Amino acid sequence: MVVLGFRVTPTKVYWAAVRGTVDAAIKIADDKFSAPKSFSEAQALTWYRDRVQATIAQYHAEAGAMRYADPTSRNKSPVRFRIEGVLLEALNSAGCKIAAAGSFNHISSKLGLGKAKSAKLYLKEEELRGINWSDKCDEAKDAIMIAVAGLGG
Repeated sequence: MVVLGFRVTPTKVYWAAVRGTVDAAIKIADDKFSAPKSFSEAQALTWYRDRVQATIAQYHAEAGAMRYADPTSRNKSPVRFRIEGVLLEALNSAGCKIAAAGSFNHISSKLGLGKAKSAKLYLKEEELRGINWSDKCDEAKDAIMIAVAGLGG
């Protein structure tokens, strides 16, 4: 099963495609995209929807996962929330199961970490369960991590 993981910022969408299991994940691809700056908000949201659906088709994804802002985050952006909503709708419309969607607490649970360790601590590591991400920014790592978490269903 291929899972697409997403981490949204107000200006970019980071994504990763993985397959395998939570304990032995294989990263197929990862990247980021952003709508053209000249687009209105409505045009940008449509563009994001189309781009996600093309990514689903390209990687034959069966499930999707989304890293939400932590509840205590001070950077709660309405634009981010709108883009996240559009991505969830695009995944659902394409027939993808929503395998994981949440903040670090949810990701920690899906990765089987329990309360002893937070998934956030992985951001300081060079890799995640065999996936080298030493050259990735935190948002790209979030996309990979939530995709891996989604492999657990």
